[in-house]
Amino acid sequence: MEPDIFSQLRLLETDQLYPYESVRLLEDRMTIDLDEISLLRHPFLVTALDDDDYLLLEETEYFHALTEAGLAHVPVQVCPPERLTPLTSLIGLTGFDRGDLERTTARYAEQIHIDTADNENLPEGGSLALTFEFPDQTPLTVRLRHTSRSGCPAALELLFRAILSRGRYLPTVENDDAAETITRLTSFSATVKIPAFSLDDLKTAASAERLFPPGLARLESTWRALNIDFPLSVLTSPIPIEEKQRFLRELILLRRRARRTSSYQGRIYLLNR
Repeated sequence: MEPDIFSQLRLLETDQLYPYESVRLLEDRMTIDLDEISLLRHPFLVTALDDDDYLLLEETEYFHALTEAGLAHVPVQVCPPERLTPLTSLIGLTGFDRGDLERTTARYAEQIHIDTADNENLPEGGSLALTFEFPDQTPLTVRLRHTSRSGCPAALELLFRAILSRGRYLPTVENDDAAETITRLTSFSATVKIPAFSLDDLKTAASAERLFPPGLARLESTWRALNIDFPLSVLTSPIPIEEKQRFLRELILLRRRARRTSSYQGRIYLLNR
């Protein structure tokens, strides 16, 4: 592990972290009892938003659950912007078919439409193209109006609100060979490919409070620190954050001296986060 990554690890107050995506409806949200957990396994991945605030890049729901439980400080890894890559997302839909899509586009005709040979596209640079695939049908390009560039496009929020009114959506993977699996997999009524959103898009979403629906926008970091295992007793202690920060530095130093840290070159996949 390159030494610079250790300087990325620190403690921040939870009100310094801003998510770019929303969380699930209140009745479906994760809840946490701080008395029932002893440590935080991984630091939250963040990047600088401005001088004092940071953009939360993942684990939004877990972060919200911790803050709602009363946690005031969390360990983070502050990732430089140049080490972040926007990713496309492939989303599986259940309960939402082509008829539902056509009804949605008819209802929001000024915001959403299906590309056909005889209609006109939205203005260049003012639309977001999604690819829908329904079983045994030709893929469809659906264009969403996106002219304000002020975070999540309103049309995207409307579309996924319609999807949730009929069913739900889940992350999926391309080229998933379900035939060789022994577990029962979700049968999707459609899949939709969502283009990558830039880091600036996500920062604007957080700053303008125009948040994306959960799971649609993603960034990948080329560096990741894991297994920080920070004691919750220290995080919840009434001591100043500077002393907690000192504890973090000493904890990492002791583990390095005891050869309890490891680093790996190349891509690392954590298969049970």
